Amino acid sequence: QEAYSESSVVRRFYLTTGLHRNAQIYSYLESHEVGGPVGVAGLFRRLVFADKHNVYISDIDVASAFNGINTVPIAGGSQITAIASHLGSILIWTQDEMWRFTPSDTQIASNGSLVKVSESVGCVGQPAVTTVGDMVVWVDRSGVYTTQNGLAIKEISGPIRPFFESFITNPYTSYFTKDGTANLTNSQPQTVLRFKEDFIHLAYSEQQHAFYVGFPHQRMGFLYSNGQWSFWSFESVVKMDSA
Repeated sequence: QEAYSESSVVRRFYLTTGLHRNAQIYSYLESHEVGGPVGVAGLFRRLVFADKHNVYISDIDVASAFNGINTVPIAGGSQITAIASHLGSILIWTQDEMWRFTPSDTQIASNGSLVKVSESVGCVGQPAVTTVGDMVVWVDRSGVYTTQNGLAIKEISGPIRPFFESFITNPYTSYFTKDGTANLTNSQPQTVLRFKEDFIHLAYSEQQHAFYVGFPHQRMGFLYSNGQWSFWSFESVVKMDSA
């Protein structure tokens, strides 16, 4: 087939007025009244987004209309870092906490239930969250966690916990040095690897049934499959022929 490309698949999003015109009851938000979006999620026939301190829920079937009454503030001093839709609820993370909000099934969705799930486990950012079926997986500063029901959380990063708490050594460095593949006269990759939370990404491969956690500042990543963790280095350790 002849190759082709799309000129654009992304367009700017503007807040609009919804279907409810009674200004005394329904006051719709304008763009200057909310902060920059931290995360976005779909919830049945509504759109949900969060800024640093609040979660906003749109009108049914009008994704750009956010009634001020459907604003859910998240208490505490920490800023929201990520959200995810899960089993009819919205999971909300700050830097060190996790919340679960279940909206009401009326026009005033904010009359729902907000429950604090954890006071010690948060999330480093929206790219560090992924959903696979009914399971949500995310990265916190203390490790990698998962939940099936949105209320009970489980750490799955026990075997690599030293990376988050202190440091680990690059397993490839010593291996390739002993093997003779690495030339110590050349510039060597990092030997000590420590957790840095900037730009962490989490993704899932349907084909391999594996989770990938990328740490670009360390030029490395981890792969989680069948309950086991594997280390990936993005640095070369191969000895180059001088010719």
